[in-house]
Amino acid sequence: MNAMSIGAAIMLAVVGGAQTLKQVKTDKDASKPEYRKVDTSNFTIEVPAGWAVSDETPWGSRDIRPSVESKVVTAASMSSMTGPGLGRQSWDRLYDTSLYFITRYDRQGKMKATPYALAKSRRGFETCSWDMTDADGKVVQRHVILKHTNGNILALSVKIPSDASAKERQQLDRMFAHMVDTAVVK
Repeated sequence: MNAMSIGAAIMLAVVGGAQTLKQVKTDKDASKPEYRKVDTSNFTIEVPAGWAVSDETPWGSRDIRPSVESKVVTAASMSSMTGPGLGRQSWDRLYDTSLYFITRYDRQGKMKATPYALAKSRRGFETCSWDMTDADGKVVQRHVILKHTNGNILALSVKIPSDASAKERQQLDRMFAHMVDTAVVK
């Protein structure tokens, strides 16, 4: 697989239309958001209720965006990206290739990547995670790549507007953590 196809497979920018989501049984406590299950042929995740998930692009990505009714900062977004067999690459290579695509749209060069950390997800998948910060050191993106033992990967990300309030940041962090915690790579 050449570098261009590897890069395209883990590129985290996404486009597309909306997809219908199934309701997941959730706690009705108003302080806890409800979630909906998204089950595809490559992965399963839970996203906040009221968020739309686009159709999959030819390179395996989906955009996840809040509706106006979802009571979250509407400039926020999440995304998913699959990479069949790319988990055979080293974490260094996956991280470096991801950073290439993440930073190529940062025309002013203001975003900086934190070093990546390796761990295991709640579902037992190996993970590689890092943040992107703005010029002021605020986290504006979070990224997690989950790796299945069969080599398939699932890259998840959240974009946080730099002007989001502390409460909005906490809400988005909780929602993203839930998506990562519930992710299953097939």
